[in-house]
Amino acid sequence: MRAVPGTGVVRATAPVTAAPERSWDGMRRVRPRMGKPWAVVATAFLLVTSCNSKQLKQVQLDTARLQDQVATLERSQERLSAVVDSLSTLVEEQTREVRNRRASNQDRLTEVERLLQAVQSELDAANAEIRELKDRLRYEQGISPGAALAAGAAAGAAAGSAAASGDTAPQTQVTPRSLYDAAYQDLTRGNHGLALMGFEEVLSQFPESELADNAQYWIGETYYDQGNYEQALSEFRKVPEQFSTGDKVPAALLKTGFCLQHLGRNSDACEVFEDLIRRFPGSEEARLAQTKRSENC
Repeated sequence: MRAVPGTGVVRATAPVTAAPERSWDGMRRVRPRMGKPWAVVATAFLLVTSCNSKQLKQVQLDTARLQDQVATLERSQERLSAVVDSLSTLVEEQTREVRNRRASNQDRLTEVERLLQAVQSELDAANAEIRELKDRLRYEQGISPGAALAAGAAAGAAAGSAAASGDTAPQTQVTPRSLYDAAYQDLTRGNHGLALMGFEEVLSQFPESELADNAQYWIGETYYDQGNYEQALSEFRKVPEQFSTGDKVPAALLKTGFCLQHLGRNSDACEVFEDLIRRFPGSEEARLAQTKRSENC
């Protein structure tokens, strides 16, 4: 259909036909002409192509952004890995330093314990010597002035009688104290053999003397000082067995515990310390036993 200009009349038009063409063989052929449907398809194709191009650009832009974000994350991960490696190295160094300090502190603690044991041994020896001096003081104070004068007069009379009979070398009277003092002096000088002989002489000649329990105790000390803990243990045990009321019983019990510890019998030593604390709660030996028990029991 086609409108005639200026008339308003619409005329029918002939359908679009292909213009004849001649081929190489001389025959006529018809070339199709594009109508409106093909134009619509072409326009739609152009529109779709245009839309696809925009979407493709957007996808490419989004992909580029994602790639940039991934690269940024990778760089951040590398930095974090470097920080983690640095921290791991620092932790290892600190751990090594702590272990070294711990080992050093352990060595120092061992040395302090050794020094404490040495000091304890010295203290025990000092306490024993103090107790011995106290025993001597009590013995000296037990001699009254009258008794001393009487002893002096008797000694003078004996000397005069000996001189009258022509004996110019009077025999010295042997007493528990003289034997005991001589043995103790030998012990302090390191003459263990002579000390043992002296203390055993006190026991054999004067078994009922007030120094008998002391002599038995110092026999144990003599063996203890030599490191013979088995024999020292046997001698120390004789003090409470044979002189249950003697003043050397607490010291003998304490040293019994020490000997058991040296012999590796720690549970037996703890029992002895408990017995000492129970029987003599206010004594210096009980205080030392309490310390030993808190350390090893």
